[in-house]
Amino acid sequence: MLPSALATDSMSPPTRTDTYDAAITITAGAEVLNVIDGDTLRVRVHMWPGQKWEGNIRLYGIDAPELRTTCQAEKAQGILARDTLVSLVPPRVRLVNVRSGKYAGRYVAAVMDGPRDLAHVLMEEGGRQA
Repeated sequence: MLPSALATDSMSPPTRTDTYDAAITITAGAEVLNVIDGDTLRVRVHMWPGQKWEGNIRLYGIDAPELRTTCQAEKAQGILARDTLVSLVPPRVRLVNVRSGKYAGRYVAAVMDGPRDLAHVLMEEGGRQA
């Protein structure tokens, strides 16, 4: 389960905003452990000294082609999406609007590299490569 309060670093207080639909908006700094596929990252969030959470985060606003499929054309596009995300993602990102999703136990968030939303960048890159 995702902690209800996360910090951007060990010295910052958690940022949390409850909304009317019972979703929790959380902003957190995260270390990227690896890229799972074209729309999912494995991250580690350091909440407080000695406390961390590891899990999968799906990029909000994007649905990349699947890697596990019998369709070879879709698989090729999935590999391209994954490789593009690997080339774009920095070692540390900021997770914004973290919430649980319906996506196989992954949480969903806008994944930011400074001011850049990586989902938007990935779509732009994919459009140039298509």
